[in-house]
Amino acid sequence: MPCIYQHDFFISYPNMSTENIVTEFAEELVKAIEHQRTGERLPMPVYMDKARLEPGFRWKPELSRALCHSRAMLAVYTDDYFSSVYCLGEWDAMVDLELKRLGKPVHSMIIPILLRASEDDYKKPILPERMKELQYEDFRSILAPKQQFKNIKVLEKVQRLLKRINDLRKQSQNPKVDCDTYEVMIPAAALPPPQEAFGGGWAS
Repeated sequence: MPCIYQHDFFISYPNMSTENIVTEFAEELVKAIEHQRTGERLPMPVYMDKARLEPGFRWKPELSRALCHSRAMLAVYTDDYFSSVYCLGEWDAMVDLELKRLGKPVHSMIIPILLRASEDDYKKPILPERMKELQYEDFRSILAPKQQFKNIKVLEKVQRLLKRINDLRKQSQNPKVDCDTYEVMIPAAALPPPQEAFGGGWAS
């Protein structure tokens, strides 16, 4: 049976039980994407593993398959993102999948979503080196997700994410990888704290 996409987006986000803004933001983002999605509708447009909301989260084999069956990954970034071995494993897996699908890194299957980030003296986010080549969508103004996802400017950002996935459909029409056997390797250690400033966000 051929491998097919089942999700447009896989939501990757750190488990931060002390900061509800991350999980609340992720849930509101999922709702907005599913509400605004038009055209081809996959059975589950967005994959978000809610088990990560619970203490003691552990990576499960079905997450590897879900990531493989996703066209792109939305990485909900905070300064703690790369301190999570699970987020780090998901990031590296999507880089690997992009190479397998397209034969080259085109920096299109990972879309960073900036929620919280340290800033330099010019208010630009201080981001790690591995995000240098990627265009991010800036949601740092979000303080109350349930209220602000009704704002037209926030919804316009969601529309830009949907445009990205439509463009990506033309590049990779099927996973080209055996998702039933694909396995995400969870690293033993996390990256050091971010050190480099980069102002590559899209205009609001």
